[in-house]
Amino acid sequence: MRILQISSSRTYGGGERHFVDLCRGLSNAGHDVYAAVRPTNVWEAKLDFLPPDRRFHISIRNSIGILSASRLAAFARENEIDIIHAHVARDYIPASIACALTRGRTKFVLTRHVMFPLKAFNRLALKNLSKAIAVSSGVETTLYSVFPKHKVVLINNGIDAHTLNGEEQARARQEFRDLHGIPLDVPLIGTIGELIPLKGQSDLVLAAHEVVKQFPEARFAIIGRDNTIDQRYRRELKRMVKVFALEDRFLWLD
Repeated sequence: MRILQISSSRTYGGGERHFVDLCRGLSNAGHDVYAAVRPTNVWEAKLDFLPPDRRFHISIRNSIGILSASRLAAFARENEIDIIHAHVARDYIPASIACALTRGRTKFVLTRHVMFPLKAFNRLALKNLSKAIAVSSGVETTLYSVFPKHKVVLINNGIDAHTLNGEEQARARQEFRDLHGIPLDVPLIGTIGELIPLKGQSDLVLAAHEVVKQFPEARFAIIGRDNTIDQRYRRELKRMVKVFALEDRFLWLD
């Protein structure tokens, strides 16, 4: 099949990791994969396994992107695309319109990566949807409020946990702990994700305050970026760690 994946996200997070892994997996399975991404994105290098002519720049600034939809439709016709698969909410309507402009030749699929409910008007605006993919059971429930059940499918999100063999894992673990001065026998608890309240890094800080009462040697790692201009949430997390007198227990990595 010939599949065009779309993401207008500028920064790289879990949804974009999913996007890259999906493109790679479909390519490895023998499909012809194309990617439409934002011109100002900071993560396109992660798609370097796709030839340059399989990557397409498009600016989708809002959900009513008629011009963007026309460009997507032209690209779909020119490359005989079978499926347009959108991953960001503002991309859904332009992708839907683009598929309609191909007069039914190209099917429209979306993946919903977050639990925020979609607005009710999407029930009509995305009427030509073939499938809405939920990455968790919680997301699946929110999609049922907008789309018919037969159009919703649950495909649990995940990552490839076997990119390193046992020996490579042990070496990487040793190198990481040596670099940051964390003995191998010390419990290390971490969270990985963009620094936003939705990801719950504050819950880890609150939990750490309780954990050290029973495991005083425990260490914690918060891995991820605060992509906002003022980095208010990152500052708030560090303030909480300071209040709990846990500054020497926390490792902060972008």
